[in-house]
Amino acid sequence: MTNAEPLTRYLGKAERTLQALLQTRLRVVGITFSEWAVLTFLSGGPLTHEQLATAIDKGRVTDGSPANLIESMIGKGLVESSGERFVATKKGSDIFEPVRASVMKITGELEHGISENDLAATRRTLQTVSERADRMTCSPEMFPI
Repeated sequence: MTNAEPLTRYLGKAERTLQALLQTRLRVVGITFSEWAVLTFLSGGPLTHEQLATAIDKGRVTDGSPANLIESMIGKGLVESSGERFVATKKGSDIFEPVRASVMKITGELEHGISENDLAATRRTLQTVSERADRMTCSPEMFPI
């Protein structure tokens, strides 16, 4: 057995710190993290209602329903339906693109000087931890209170 601090302490601190960096930028442009996430999903191209709702659920980006979030974003002019698919509006894209550029610059600065091998190992570790946590979330009876 090791006396090392639990991995969750580092994961939590990293997540909160990165979230704070993002939130400062989102406040400037007037959108929420949930709205940011939806615009991120849509930046890859149009999505059906089912695809977008699944991405919102899997990404755990809202405590509410995906449908309510999507409707709210339509009301704010950030998202629209194009036939059976949702897309970001010009307004949504105009808000999203500069923030994404800022996030990409920050990410580059955060990763600067870390070897590609270390980054690859970190990605694999975080992916494994996320997959295990997701399975546990889907089966809460595994660890009853």
